[in-house]
Formats: sequence, C-alpha cells, structure tokens
Amino acid sequence: VHALRDSFKPVMISMFLILLALLVSLREREEIRRRSIFFVGGAFVLYTFYAFGVVDGFDVSKAPHYFTKLIGLLAVFMGIWIIRNFVLGTKGLVATLSKASKRTVHHRMNLILSDIGFALLGLFTGIFTIPLTSKVLPLMRALFWEPVWTTTLIPKIIFYLLILVLPMVLLGILVYIVRYSFEYLGELRGGGSERRIEIWQRHHLKLFKLVASLIAIILGMYLVFV
Repeated sequence: VHALRDSFKPVMISMFLILLALLVSLREREEIRRRSIFFVGGAFVLYTFYAFGVVDGFDVSKAPHYFTKLIGLLAVFMGIWIIRNFVLGTKGLVATLSKASKRTVHHRMNLILSDIGFALLGLFTGIFTIPLTSKVLPLMRALFWEPVWTTTLIPKIIFYLLILVLPMVLLGILVYIVRYSFEYLGELRGGGSERRIEIWQRHHLKLFKLVASLIAIILGMYLVFV
C-alpha cells in the first residue's frame, strides 16, 4: 500500500513526465520498449543501492523540491508550445535553426535518446527524487543493517521498489501500444499507398504528441501548485 501510494507522489510524477517526454521524442516505435527499460532500470538500480546503503548523501538539500517544480514548469511550457505549433501549423524550434545548429542539436539529442542516455537520466533523476520518495525507504534502509532484519528485508525492499516504479513501466507499455495503434491506423487509411501511409502516420504522430502535451500540462500544473 505504501509503495503504491508513494509511486504517485509529486517526485515520482516528475519522473513520469520526464519519461513521457523522452518516449514521445523517439522516432522509432521499436525503441520505446528498450529505452523504457533502460530509464526505469537506471532509477531502480539507484533506489536499490540507496535502500541497501551502497550510496548516500542525497537527502540533505531542498533541491528535490525545486527539481519537482522545475519539471512541472517545463512540462507546462513545452506542452503549450507543442499545442501552439499543432493549432497554428508552425514548425518547432529546431526547424528555425541553421544547418550547423541543427546538426549539433540532432547529435546531442541522439546521445540523450540512446540506451545509455536513458539509463543515465534514470539515475540522475533518481538522485533528486530519493529524498522525497518515501518515509518507508529510509526506515527500511536503517533497519537493513540490523542483522536480525537483513535477510527479511531484502525481498520486501525489492518488492517495494518494483511497485514504486510500476507506473513508469505501465507508461512505457501504454506509449508503445498507442504508437502501434496509430501507425496501424495510418496503414489502413493509406490504402496501400506508401505516400498516403506516411502522411497519415505523420498526422497521427502529431495527434499522439498533442494528447501527451495535454497530459503533461495537467500534471505539470499539479506539480507547480501542489
């Protein structure tokens, strides 16, 4: 119960939003499942190390509060920007850059959206979310070093952490299913024409990003004002 409740705390919602933004940015549908595993796996490894006392020193700052607010503001801003571009039919910021700047941006985005990039982002965001994740986790961490509790707590800690990251796992599955459905619908509407299929799939991808932007705005506003 505690793990499920903690998985919907503001800090975990901020991680949810980061993962959502990253998954929406992926060009290929098949990358979604693998990248989700790397991001969630990175966060899970960090949480596990913290729970077992391998890493320490993250809960001495107010940075997590500011981190959550910052993610909320960015989610609202980016969501509004994407909706604006959709309604007005304008291109994104990258399209307005010079060719050299575009190459630089694409190169950096490819690094961020790689397997290692997703894993590192999972670790990095985990650092900021640990202090506010739960009161249960520090307690289990403290008890873990008591010989009487060590063996008993290992499966409980693992189970707790699995439930904690469950919403992000479900997000990865949901994004994959929605993306697959939109691509399949594009193939049906394309009527066998590669050109028409491409046009419809591109249109559905914009709709997909529009829906994701609306979700990001709602959750972002919640993080800002909570």
